[in-house]
Amino acid sequence: MNVIKKCSFCAEFTSDKFYNLFYELVGANKSLQSRILFKNNDFVVIPTLGSLCPGYLLILPKKHFVSVGSMPNEYYQSLCKLLGNVKEIIQEKYFSNVIAFEHGAVSANYLGGACCDHAHIHVVPYNGNLLSSFQIRKFQIDEIFTFSSLSESVKNDKPYLFYQSQSNRMYMITADRIPSQMIRKIIAEKNGIPDKWDWRENLFEANIIKTISDFSDVFIDLHI
Repeated sequence: MNVIKKCSFCAEFTSDKFYNLFYELVGANKSLQSRILFKNNDFVVIPTLGSLCPGYLLILPKKHFVSVGSMPNEYYQSLCKLLGNVKEIIQEKYFSNVIAFEHGAVSANYLGGACCDHAHIHVVPYNGNLLSSFQIRKFQIDEIFTFSSLSESVKNDKPYLFYQSQSNRMYMITADRIPSQMIRKIIAEKNGIPDKWDWRENLFEANIIKTISDFSDVFIDLHI
């Protein structure tokens, strides 16, 4: 008998506690029914499991797509605007520069470094530029000006790493192999916790709770 594995994010967005990883690992213990800070017709904003610092958020599509590059083009304008707003909100709250990144999967069976097959962009307070980290590893780095460039990589069956710098310049990084959670490792080292990069082993519940509290009323007036 084949067991169908349901997406944890999809379960979370429909209040299904049975498949909801957040509720299982954090919510049930902390009496938190939801971590959703913002949602509209297309996207959801939540604090991530494994929050290396307060203010570490994810932007996800409500519908199940394996990566931003696999989403239809009509989503990109709204996503670009939401990402800009979320970065500004984090910056104003924590007086920090902010970066964004995504491990872009091609399919559920070809994740290319992604941890799951539901698209999600990491938006993180971070004072630094990661381009040198990609250059040292001799990754292919191409500056892009629209999310549609990511879809070309998916069409070519090539996973990618999306990176947006603190100055909002966007890049698509490709390589034969991009390690899973690579940017989390870099951020963890920068934050002085080099052995705490893996979200599966280090949930950072206190940072999740603080982020929810910090943004409890911040997203109320955001209309996208």
